[in-house]
Amino acid sequence: MLIVCPNCATSYRVDLDKLGPQGRPVRCARCQGTWFAQASSAAAAAAAPAGSPRSGMEGNGEAAAPGAQAEAGQPSAAGDAILEPSASGPAPAEAAPGRAPEDIETAAARRARLSREARTGRRHRALLPIAIFVLVAILAGLVGWRAEVVRIAPQTAQLYGLIGLPVNLRGLVFEDVKVAEEMQDGVPLLVVQGRIVNATQRTVEVPRLRFALRDPAGVEVYAWTAVPDRPVLNPAEALPFRSRLASPPANVKDVLVRFFHRRDLVAAR
Repeated sequence: MLIVCPNCATSYRVDLDKLGPQGRPVRCARCQGTWFAQASSAAAAAAAPAGSPRSGMEGNGEAAAPGAQAEAGQPSAAGDAILEPSASGPAPAEAAPGRAPEDIETAAARRARLSREARTGRRHRALLPIAIFVLVAILAGLVGWRAEVVRIAPQTAQLYGLIGLPVNLRGLVFEDVKVAEEMQDGVPLLVVQGRIVNATQRTVEVPRLRFALRDPAGVEVYAWTAVPDRPVLNPAEALPFRSRLASPPANVKDVLVRFFHRRDLVAAR
């Protein structure tokens, strides 16, 4: 016997014994529509003329659902849709009974969006090596030309010192700095001595020296200056220095030796 889906007019050949005398709920494998099928309605569908629209759908293959499993009956011919019994509860999740089919415009918009996202991802992946190369080149320049960077932006000198790359714009370094205490005519003397070395390949002017005494907290308690014996140093040349302070203040922890610069003049004012 035949039963026909009232929603999409798909026809199915079924065994009336499976419907039972009272009928049973069934579901269309094509549109997932459900209805209550009875033997009387199936007999009426079977008695319909051969040229009627519903009986003509039986063998046209239009509503075929390949791979579905038949439980209420067997397919009437090759290509006929197969009916599945409908449970009393909600339809299976994979059937998505309440979901409207996606129209052409929505599908096209979704494909365009996915295509744009894919192009954007490829572009970002292509730009990543370039960005890494540029970053490495910038870092190499900041390290290799740090003296020029500090000369342009003096505030960066402290940053280079924090990362272990101190910048010496003068090209002069202190070596073998020593502090000693002596007595002369009953007066205590603090003696600071060492060497100034030209670490460049050019002749460098030697500025005035500044000596500062610091307490255990690192605060300067006294400072004085001294003029070096020579005003310039040739490449790789060393110049010894020696300075004495009579009656130094008590509670001195260390002595800081550096070159005198313009900031010291501003601080003195």
